[in-house]
Amino acid sequence: SFFRCAPTVRLFFPFFSALPSSIMAIGGPSESLSSSSSSSSNSSSSPHPGRRLTPAEGLFAGGIAGGCAKTVIAPADRVKILYQVSPTRSYTLAGAWKTAGAIVKRDGVADLWRGNGANLARVVPYSAVAFMSYEMYERALVDL
Repeated sequence: SFFRCAPTVRLFFPFFSALPSSIMAIGGPSESLSSSSSSSSNSSSSPHPGRRLTPAEGLFAGGIAGGCAKTVIAPADRVKILYQVSPTRSYTLAGAWKTAGAIVKRDGVADLWRGNGANLARVVPYSAVAFMSYEMYERALVDL
């Protein structure tokens, strides 16, 4: 899980060192929302020890996470698609940066996110259902 490797992440990405240690101490969805019989250090770092997500919360959290992830990666995705549909362009990292710069110069920064709405219409429901069902199946398997 991302949160279990927080010290390593902080080492390589200084942005994370600005986050409060209480955020970085929280485990992933399974760990922080597990039963209260887990270790005392886990339950003391969670604001609601033993609490699990409801299906509606799981849908909401999954949808938001998927939408945020796709929105962050949208500029790189846009440049990638331009290279995929143009047989004359050969991909290089420097060429991709130049393509992104040309898009910004010609049409503005917002154009890097062109087509992101259609992508979100596909990704948000998918990630919402995937996150919710993971939580439900995990709960069902643990309770066996």
